[in-house]
Amino acid sequence: MLESFQRLFATDFMPHGYCLRIPELIWLHAVSDGLVALSYLLIPLALVRLIMRRRDLVFPSLFLLFAVFILSCGATHTLAIVTL
Repeated sequence: MLESFQRLFATDFMPHGYCLRIPELIWLHAVSDGLVALSYLLIPLALVRLIMRRRDLVFPSLFLLFAVFILSCGATHTLAIVTL
């Protein structure tokens, strides 16, 4: 059991590109993850712009927290490109 946990946190995993082996498929994954990460970056920017323009919002901090959450979701897609 301890060996399986040690294996889980080992750093000798292969990158995804090694398993895919088709360059077009690797580029498809990289470009699609890049576009999704870009979208996840633009959504928080739009929310911050909304907060700046509309001063009558009841809970502006809730919009900021949601923007941080969406930004962290986009970070996972950026890390998927790094992993690839």
